[in-house]
Amino acid sequence: MTTEQLLSLLAGGVSAAVVTAGFNVWWDRRKQKIVAQWERRKYDTNTKLHIVYHLTETFYNTESELHFVTLEVGGYHEALRALEQQIAQNLQAQNPAMPAVQLQALHNLTLAPVRQWIGQMEANRWSQYNNSVKALRARAEAALSLTEYSLRTQGVYARLATLFRQFQENLSPPGVQSAQARLQDLRNREQEFKDILRQIREEAWMGLDS
Repeated sequence: MTTEQLLSLLAGGVSAAVVTAGFNVWWDRRKQKIVAQWERRKYDTNTKLHIVYHLTETFYNTESELHFVTLEVGGYHEALRALEQQIAQNLQAQNPAMPAVQLQALHNLTLAPVRQWIGQMEANRWSQYNNSVKALRARAEAALSLTEYSLRTQGVYARLATLFRQFQENLSPPGVQSAQARLQDLRNREQEFKDILRQIREEAWMGLDS
């Protein structure tokens, strides 16, 4: 092998080594970029699915709270009405000659402790409801804060914020009728809520494919 052939062979080897090294550097950078983009898309998807989970939980927990508070407080009222009727019948039977005004006064006096006790039970239950809703509101607001900055779909945050703030306010004044009205309104808008969550899920999975 001549000197020129040897030098040519060495030059070719050096060139190949330089090309290989350059390719490895380029590929490492490219791979890092691909991994970073994938991790970012995965993070965005997980964030949106996290939003869906917590909003679903708070929506249906709010519905449950309204359902049970109306049942329990309504039960107090029904029990009191039944007791009032029974005591009125007993007093009338025991005092057939007593004037109606005196019978009513005796009726009220007899029921006063029961009414006071049931009133306190009702006040405690409304307080418990408001505390539960306060906790649910905090969880919803945490999820909504993520929604505001994570979603590309226009108008989703505003629709969700309006929906949750309406249903998670304290009942003022508290009462079975106002709770029943809010519960019915919530159930009427359940499909709207499901449609919004479907949009968020679709956006989440599309992010992995982009």
